[in-house]
Amino acid sequence: MRENEPLISIIVPVYNVASYLQACLEAIAGQTYDHIEVLLMDDGSTDGSSDICDAFVRKDSRFRVYHDPNGGVSAARNRGLKRISGEYFMFSDSDDLSHPELVERLYRTMVDYSADMVMCDYRDIPQNADLAYIQQFEQEENSVTECDGDRLMHDLIAGTSEWGVGVVIVNNKLFRTALFRRLSFQEGYLYEDEYYMTRIYLQNGRVIRISDPLYFYRQRDNSIMDRFRKEIDLSMNRVRVYSDRADYLIQENAKETYIVHGVTRALNVIKKAYVVTGDAGKKREYVQLYRQKYKEYRAGKRVNGKTKWMNRLFYCFPWAYQLIQGRKHGKKD
Repeated sequence: MRENEPLISIIVPVYNVASYLQACLEAIAGQTYDHIEVLLMDDGSTDGSSDICDAFVRKDSRFRVYHDPNGGVSAARNRGLKRISGEYFMFSDSDDLSHPELVERLYRTMVDYSADMVMCDYRDIPQNADLAYIQQFEQEENSVTECDGDRLMHDLIAGTSEWGVGVVIVNNKLFRTALFRRLSFQEGYLYEDEYYMTRIYLQNGRVIRISDPLYFYRQRDNSIMDRFRKEIDLSMNRVRVYSDRADYLIQENAKETYIVHGVTRALNVIKKAYVVTGDAGKKREYVQLYRQKYKEYRAGKRVNGKTKWMNRLFYCFPWAYQLIQGRKHGKKD
């Protein structure tokens, strides 16, 4: 451990990932920047993941484990945020892998550019990938870019980033604790990163991007996201997140351009959820929510003029809106 180097906290929510957890923890333990504390937030695992955490803690004093009842990934992350001691913090999913220089590169860039947040690129890897697999991703000549705050917020809210979900996810980022610690994840949601990163970007910190892929996201069939897709109405989660985010932007008196983009996306997501569901009860629920939100946003003059006629059509005659959308995409209702 190098003297006088700041402590970096890494929060790892753990839930039933016994097949992948060891590799994830080995990748973190092998970081070239070793002044780290790793908070393993065991979220009620029942498959042996808890035992793997306990064993790892016994052999590496930088790791600590907290066993709690299952509350979801956002609750686990929030519990971790309350326990961090580092000057900087970051997150990792418990089935993913990280390049050995992930922490080092993010931290050095943070210092060199006096940044408040640094993010790197990421790559998807197959379900059976191991630590040797990621060695094939050779690091190219490092490209470091200062991000424009307005562009980041626009891309996040409108969903138009050239960097894809790298702007949205939290696992490819290093955060300055003093600026961001008080922010928490909204529990009980999918797409929790979208809401959290909206709050992060609103802090107007200096953000730097490294183009190299240093974080590796495992694509597996039985992931938390995959199970949610099978077990709950994913559309309703999208509706909740985007509607609540638009309300949050208004509540925080964010820039009007952010609010308009947030409102536009929230209304569009409700309309899309209505079109794609075949459940008559859900359709009624979406129409009711849409009409409530539309009246609120229209009263605040936040409805985008480019789409106001289609918004009005859906408000009055949602069935006609669906008919038009079906013809537009060459589909029959």
